[in-house]
Amino acid sequence: METWIAPLAVLFGLSVALLVKSWILRPPSGGAGCSLPPSPRALPLIGHLHLVLGKHLHRAFGEIAREHGPCVSLKFGSSPYLVISSAQAAREAIRVRDSTYSSRPFLTPGQCKIFGADGILWTPYGEYWRNVRKLCTLELLTLRQIQRSQAARAEEMALAVAKLVEASRGPMPGTVNLTEVISDVTYGMILRKVVGNGHRRNEEALRFKHLLKEVFVAMGDFYVGDIMPWLQWLDLRKAAHAKRLYKQVDEYMQRLVDEQRRKGADIGDDFISIMLRNELFSKSDSFMKAIVLDMIGAGTDTSAVTIEWAMAELINNPSVMSRLLEELHSVVGPSSLKVEEAHLDKLVYLGAVVKETLRLHPPGAILIFQAAQPCQVMDYFVPEGTRVFINNYEIARDERCWEEPLKFKPERFVERNIDIVGLRDFEMLPFGSGRRGCPGIQLGLRVVHFVLANLVHGFEWKNPSGKELDMSEGSGLTLARAVPLELTISPRI
Repeated sequence: METWIAPLAVLFGLSVALLVKSWILRPPSGGAGCSLPPSPRALPLIGHLHLVLGKHLHRAFGEIAREHGPCVSLKFGSSPYLVISSAQAAREAIRVRDSTYSSRPFLTPGQCKIFGADGILWTPYGEYWRNVRKLCTLELLTLRQIQRSQAARAEEMALAVAKLVEASRGPMPGTVNLTEVISDVTYGMILRKVVGNGHRRNEEALRFKHLLKEVFVAMGDFYVGDIMPWLQWLDLRKAAHAKRLYKQVDEYMQRLVDEQRRKGADIGDDFISIMLRNELFSKSDSFMKAIVLDMIGAGTDTSAVTIEWAMAELINNPSVMSRLLEELHSVVGPSSLKVEEAHLDKLVYLGAVVKETLRLHPPGAILIFQAAQPCQVMDYFVPEGTRVFINNYEIARDERCWEEPLKFKPERFVERNIDIVGLRDFEMLPFGSGRRGCPGIQLGLRVVHFVLANLVHGFEWKNPSGKELDMSEGSGLTLARAVPLELTISPRI
């Protein structure tokens, strides 16, 4: 009998190899006469996971798109994914199929259920989400509300400028951690708008700022259970850490809501007071806390990241810095240290610098959706439940849409009227688009323009090494710099 063991083993091995090969190479099929988008060769069980592990997801998707096209079908474990990497495909998915791609995938508790399941960012599309967005748009993020918080932003900016003046007027130009400065001032501006004036500088608010950083890292973490549910046990430590973070976040926000309720919300202009005056908002504390987390977290992190990338690009591009300074001196005056919000509408080149920063360094490199029903994109079949990744990073660097796409060139936004909010053009989508577009665009842009203008106008910044800055990208939910931005400072006035 033993003489049969070796031949049988060989035969069994060949059979398994042929089955695996046929499974990998089998052509995809779709529905309604359409095929699935092209797909790289997959591996058993893990699918295409090996193509993205250890890489930034937006860069890995870009490599795949350059080889296989603007619409690519992937599988991570058993979950189907569609990766879109062209403006044309993004336009079709968002504008033509907006209702189909208005939902979010249900991720692990560490990413979605815990952090903001009742808010606006991760809630699945439906009547509840529509009511939340409507209330936020009509009650919290109106132009009138943004204008009413202008004095608070000016006060926070003045405090930051005073500290920078002190740092710049020593016997030797000091080195400033500009990452921390930007983070502090944007956090102060957003926190005062959301929870009022009484919490900006107390110790608990400062601890919460650092806690938010941990939250964004946890939300951007990779969870094996999202793609292979049978391996969810591998996420237990991460999920436990996320739950601990959530408990601390929840306790802090509950104290904010309770304190504002005790004070009375009749006259306050902050978000919590407005929500407490609204019957639909005030029905549930968990609902209000989710909105507060969305507003503070998203508003602070994305604004700070954008300002930091803009400053880094200006340091690496002295000619752009010089042109921006000329505009600031012309509009604000060379002898005035302070830029006011009233100046912003006249600062055209400043707007171009911000847009070019958002193009090259979008805070959200990838937009995430889920197909609510079977549909087509670019004549390809997309099954129901497919998770859709729109690679905003790759689209905004596509040489078919942009001349010299890797060059920091704000002039392109002076020469062309390019839509950056996804209403008309889809060559860049820093705020998303469609029903899932960011509702806080106007407040976010106001903060970015105001802070950046004051930093550039009031001070001269240089890289201590005299070399170009390291522009490596970090990890997390937003596309931040990998290393802190540390620059020497001296006053311009």
